[in-house]
Order: sequence, then structure tokens, then C-alpha cells
Amino acid sequence: MKLELIIGILGALGGITILFTAWQRIMDLLFPVRTATKQIINTLAHEFIDDGDDISEERIAIIVGGRCNQYRILSSDKIKSILKKAIYEFEQRKIVGLPQAIINLYDKIIDGLQKMKMDIDVVIVEDTTIQAYLIKFCDQLEDDKSYELRNIKAGFEKFLSNNGKIAKGTAQQAHILAAIANNRNRFHYNAINPKEDELFREGGKRSLLLYYPDENNHKIVKKFSRNIKEDITIYWFEKAKDGEERPSIKLSELNGLQPSVIFPDISTKQKGDRGDATPKTIWEFLSKFCSQLEDDKPYELRNIMTSFAEFLVVNGRSAKESAQKAHILAAIANNRNRFHYNAINPKEDGLFIESGKRTLLLYYPDENNHKIVKKFGLNINDDPTIYWYEEGGNRPSIKLSELKKEIFNN
Repeated sequence: MKLELIIGILGALGGITILFTAWQRIMDLLFPVRTATKQIINTLAHEFIDDGDDISEERIAIIVGGRCNQYRILSSDKIKSILKKAIYEFEQRKIVGLPQAIINLYDKIIDGLQKMKMDIDVVIVEDTTIQAYLIKFCDQLEDDKSYELRNIKAGFEKFLSNNGKIAKGTAQQAHILAAIANNRNRFHYNAINPKEDELFREGGKRSLLLYYPDENNHKIVKKFSRNIKEDITIYWFEKAKDGEERPSIKLSELNGLQPSVIFPDISTKQKGDRGDATPKTIWEFLSKFCSQLEDDKPYELRNIMTSFAEFLVVNGRSAKESAQKAHILAAIANNRNRFHYNAINPKEDGLFIESGKRTLLLYYPDENNHKIVKKFGLNINDDPTIYWYEEGGNRPSIKLSELKKEIFNN
């Protein structure tokens, strides 16, 4: 009986909490000025107490502007009302210095809020972490354009403000510095191994966003990507058994497979200068792409997939990522799962019959290691097993050496 009573009381309290939270949200919507005022006061007080009198005038303006933008409070009278209430509250709390700082900024804040709209659009970010906002911010930067790091910091702060996100200046700076790939001090921010970054591994975490074009000049940064011109050194953090390590790797080593090396003649071709032999289907593009790989050279499969996607873009062809992946996997001669892609009988391949469709393009040098592939051909050193599809659910296979004997000896 007592247990049931306790459960009933807890249930009632839970219901009251839910109702109270819902009521607060309704009040926030109905009275945005009151809500913005409360949040501005709490944020300013928290940062002022944490940082002492180190809080900058710009930081105060950003906090006030961020909340006013968030709740669409653009009226000068309403903003003045918020600031007056904030000043009164800080005087009551005896927070010395902050009221005067706001008074000093009074006119600047009123005028500045009307001009605080960023050049970069407001975005919707499902993940509300600072890193998620930083990714969105950096994605909108121009490729190969130099930016002053101080302007990146100021721009990101305004970007957060326009999107109603408030974060301490120290946290913003830490995220930006950790995102600079060749910042030697990424070690201090527990930067992840770049092989685990989304740019190099599907489903990875995006952390490589910027870089110093000149590693000795920390005032200028550019937007990072796998295809930047500079071969920078990337630093990160690792925990070693006997202490901490600061490993590094060159971007060229990390990429493994550089698109500019694979298809130089295609990537430099003028737009419209296609010629009659321009590929049309994904298979034709893939065949052209693989024909430019080096013989007997191992490539990481993930880099093949990334480079082929870039190859399509360069040539004005679009295709879903899933379609690209399916074609590549179907092109690996000794992929046991070629059955799923309705792979044709190898005797009908363009390698063996004139005008045949080229589908045998790659192979695993070690069939148990699906991360490395090589360019397929009749004269490769290995003797892989070739798999394909036949009606009735059969999964036939044949060794390359046997297939060559069967075709060329008849």
C-alpha cells in the first residue's frame, strides 16, 4: 500500500514537472522580451563572474544581440528596456563593473543590433554542439581563399549569435584552433586521428575544417579539403603507454590516392571539350577512370570511391553515392558479392570479346582483404577467382588462368 502511494506521488510530481515545463515554454513564446532578458542577465552574470572583468565590450554586444535576434526583438525601445532591467539586476546583485560596461555600450548596442546581420545565412543545425555550428560555418567559406584568423573568430561568433547559439569565447576559440589541421597545438585539444575524420572515413566525425597555408604564419587560414594544393602536415593526439604522443602525417600520405595523379588529362579538360568518346553511363565513366590507374599498384578502396566521385563531378556527371559504390563493387572481379549486382559472365566482358561491356576493372590482390584493390587486366601477376551471376540463383566462378585458356585456346 505504501509503495503504491509513493509511486502515485512520484507520478503526480512528474506530471506537475511536465506541465510546468510546458507552461514555461508557452510563456516564453508569449513574452519573448521577458525570456530574452532573463537569459541575457544569466549569461552575462555567469561569464562576468567566470572571467572577472575580462569580458569584452564586443562579447557583451554579441550576447545581447544573439538573444534579441533569437527572439526577433528588433525594436529599439524593447532593447533599451532589456538593457535597463539588466543594469538594475546587476546593481542589485552588486556585480561591480558590469552595469557600467553595459551603460558604456548602451548606444553602441542599440545601433549595432540593427547592423548585426551576418553575410552568411542563418542555418538549421540538428546537432546543436559548437562543432556542428563550426562545420556549417566553415562549409560556407570559399575554397582556396585566404582569411584572417581573427576575422574567422569574429565571424563565427556572429554566426552563432545569428543562430541563437551562445558559447563562451574560450570554447569558440578552442574549437577553431582544434579544427586547423596543421596546428601543432591540436595535441592540446585531443584532436582525433585524421583517419577517423569524415573526409577519410564514412560515418566519421568532421574535425578537419581549416589549415594554415603557411605553417609559420598563424594569422592566415584557408578552408581545408582533401584536394587543397598544399601538402600540409596534419597533427593530432594519441595516448601512448609511456605518455602522450603528438603524431603527424602528410596530407599526400593520408590521401594515398590523389585525384590529380589518377586523371590529369580529364581534370584539366576545358568545359565543353568533350569529343565523341565522352563516356555517358556510369559504367563507361568507371571504365575510363580505371584505365588511368597504374598497373600492379595497390590502392585503398575507400580512396578509389572518393576519387571516382570527384572524377564524375569534374566531368559534369552526377550519380547517387549508392550507385557509384554499387558499380565499383561490381567491377571487382573477385568480389564474391558480384552475384548481388547481376555481374555478367566474364566471357562477355570487353576484355574477351570485341564491343563487349567492360565490367572487370579491379580486383583484390588478397581476397581476404577488401580494403586494397589493384587494376584488373589479362596480364596481372595474380590469378584471382572471378565471380558472376547466372539465372536460377547460381554463383559460378572461374580462375583467371582457366578463363584465359578456355577462351584463347579454343
